[in-house]
Amino acid sequence: MPKEIVPLIYKKMCPNCGGDITSERLAKGLVCEQCLPDEVPREEICDFIGYGKFVDICNLWEKVKDFKKFFKKIIKNDLWSIQETWAIRFFLNISYALLAPTGIGKTTFGLVLSRYLVEKENKKVYLLFPTQMLVNQAYEKLVSFGVSEEDILAYTSKFAKSKKKQEEYKERIKNGDFKILLTTTMFLYKNIDIIPKGVYGLVFVDDVDSILKTAKNIDKVLMLLGFSQEDIDYTLKFITFKQNLFKKGQPSEEDLELYQRWQAKIQKIAEKRKGVLIVSSATSNPRSKRVNLFRELLGFEVGRPSLTLRNIEDVYEKPEKVWEKSVEVLKRLGKGGLAFLSSSETRETLHQYVKFLNENGISAVSYEELMDRLDEYREGKIQVAVGFASYRNPLARGIDLPDVIRYAVFVGVPKLQFNIRFEEEFVHLYYFMLSLVPFLARKKLLDPLEIKQLYEYINFLKIYAFIPIDKLDKEKLEEMKHIQEYVKSIIERKEVFEAVQNSPEITLRKEGDTFILTTADVTGYIQASGRTSRLYAGGLTKGLAYVLVDDEKAFYSLQKKVRWFSEDIIFKPVEEVNLEEI
Repeated sequence: MPKEIVPLIYKKMCPNCGGDITSERLAKGLVCEQCLPDEVPREEICDFIGYGKFVDICNLWEKVKDFKKFFKKIIKNDLWSIQETWAIRFFLNISYALLAPTGIGKTTFGLVLSRYLVEKENKKVYLLFPTQMLVNQAYEKLVSFGVSEEDILAYTSKFAKSKKKQEEYKERIKNGDFKILLTTTMFLYKNIDIIPKGVYGLVFVDDVDSILKTAKNIDKVLMLLGFSQEDIDYTLKFITFKQNLFKKGQPSEEDLELYQRWQAKIQKIAEKRKGVLIVSSATSNPRSKRVNLFRELLGFEVGRPSLTLRNIEDVYEKPEKVWEKSVEVLKRLGKGGLAFLSSSETRETLHQYVKFLNENGISAVSYEELMDRLDEYREGKIQVAVGFASYRNPLARGIDLPDVIRYAVFVGVPKLQFNIRFEEEFVHLYYFMLSLVPFLARKKLLDPLEIKQLYEYINFLKIYAFIPIDKLDKEKLEEMKHIQEYVKSIIERKEVFEAVQNSPEITLRKEGDTFILTTADVTGYIQASGRTSRLYAGGLTKGLAYVLVDDEKAFYSLQKKVRWFSEDIIFKPVEEVNLEEI
């Protein structure tokens, strides 16, 4: 016999009027008896309520329901539950980051939402992409979704070829003569003065890494939402104040009062926002303090995505000659291929590799040529596109062809190389230390005080290493030169150098007056392999990532680092996998 539940009355908990409500009503998803005397099915509640807070929920339900119908009409499939969550956030007027891996339908969602806002709410939309190729693809998709070409302004070399056409397009942008604006993030960076601000229902950043790469770009995105430079600078001062305040450990009462007054002013600034910002999640760790502006003014933080939905078979082979083996593999796998060289290789090497493939019977183009020959690639006349396995490379981050791309071959393990030339190479010094210091700490190769000192230097470089040399004051420049010499002195210790050389995951060698450190590029691998698996009506397409190992240490490091993203990424020897079934 089921137990009887003791009825409770919750004070001031009615979701509509804020009055008292019974536990029974709450359990049924209803409002109190004052607001709704007679019980009705929960799905019909909006038909009976004409006032109160619940009306906002009803309006939200209606908008989401309308958008779901709109989406299905265009895409011929229902919204996925994750996409429905994104829609709810948008219609709640909440800015946010799309925490989902490559291929889950983020761009498609943004494009359909853009058409919805233009047609249903008469709002302008600005969509930002990292490459011209993605801008062109977005334009084509919008047209295929039924958006009028006259309503879209896409600024790329495809549409604005001549100087006259470029000026014409820029004048249209300046005058707001568009409903949907599509540009690269580089265009935003160079042309912020002519781009209208505070007029968009949606600003959609397809790849936030391209914004985070240059800290001042964050300011420009915030300006699109109606914030002034003064608002941004004031908020940055608050961020610095807050960081310093909590470093103290136990803030004084006076400090806390000042903090509360300052926070109230920031809240007033945040209320100036016009429109919603949606950004894709980052594959890199943002360095700049400016990334905290998103949290203070928009209420969200940029982070890395979960890879729970990744559907890729990761396989490897250890051939004697990776170039020769890649020809054999590419011929076996057929059309719809991507080939990635490590980002530690040069552009000249990439061109030589493309030539090598064509001479060996495989039609291939470099990522630089692909935009002009995209139709040939779609049709299978070109079998393979070649790029670098780096989250910065347009092929790894700037191509969306789920119906074409089937696999990716990594011609060598994706690697990062950092040198510590004893001149002004401070960015390399920063990454060099990021890779090396955790290893030194784990192996207890240095005194704890030296490790502490090295981490303090990393924090210093995190701020100043990315500032152009000519913008640095003399004191900061001297400090960075001191750090270089300090790191060099540590590496030159025999026991340290030998321990690093014997490490299974880091390669360190000396060339003349410089040390070169090599380790796996995990974000490059994740980004590039993600091109092979995309969301469609039946689920996630199955992708194949085939690594031709040329460096045992780098491969060991890659296997270890991918577990940071997902425990499910396991590299299998190619002999254990039936490639024909994938």
